[in-house]
Amino acid sequence: MTARLRVSRSKAAGWSRWLGVFAVPVLVLTGLARRVDLIDPLAAIGAIAVGSGLGLSALVLSIVAFAGIWRDGRRGLGDAVRGFIPGLIAVAPLAFATAMVVFHPQMADISTDVDEPPVYPVDLRGTHFAANSMAPPPRAERERQRTAYPDIVSRRFPLSPILMFETVRLTIREEGWPVIAERAPRPERMVGEFQVTARTLLFSFPDDIVIRVLPDPYGARVDIRSSSRYGRHDLGANAERIRTIFAAIDEMLVETFGQSAPEELDTTAPGDDG
Repeated sequence: MTARLRVSRSKAAGWSRWLGVFAVPVLVLTGLARRVDLIDPLAAIGAIAVGSGLGLSALVLSIVAFAGIWRDGRRGLGDAVRGFIPGLIAVAPLAFATAMVVFHPQMADISTDVDEPPVYPVDLRGTHFAANSMAPPPRAERERQRTAYPDIVSRRFPLSPILMFETVRLTIREEGWPVIAERAPRPERMVGEFQVTARTLLFSFPDDIVIRVLPDPYGARVDIRSSSRYGRHDLGANAERIRTIFAAIDEMLVETFGQSAPEELDTTAPGDDG
């Protein structure tokens, strides 16, 4: 009679597989639900935490399983792989957010005009206990922005405020942002403003933007303020959004007038070099 060696199966591999099965769908369904506003942003943050936690657990258990399979010859390699891959995918948003927290300062409200940030005409945050205030951040925080984002400054353009306002309008339309409030320049007050709402790419969290057009000796001055509606850390998104808006305005100027601001004109407003 021949004795047969019994090879045990890795329990960690099995658990890794099942956790991985749930991790990615939780994140995908959360993103889809946010895009159609089926769930509140705070509920979405909780769901993202659950999905990322499941993914991290699946990833750790799969690594434990790989070690046991290699060392003891246990069965369950397929389960470990099926836990490792979705676990890695589910952890990616958490890893990205962690990296952004490390490389960007804790800010959630960025403006090109640190001294007099544009004011939101409409308060969309109301009394929601978790929403950030739409009032400008404290002076100390705004001063920290100068060091953190020295390139986020006002821009000047060789156009009248009215033409510049229309260019901004076309840019907003091209981006597809819903306009919450709009005030066109008038002869008695040549100041124009747009308030719009933008959404983050993955989970469609709402952010608020106000764009202000002022008269300037060179033509028109444009200021932009971008604010996260939820959370104390924007992961660098608001500064990047302001850069993107200015790039889109430059592109619109080229399409409309055949050129952007002339190269010989310093488009940074006086006193905005930090």
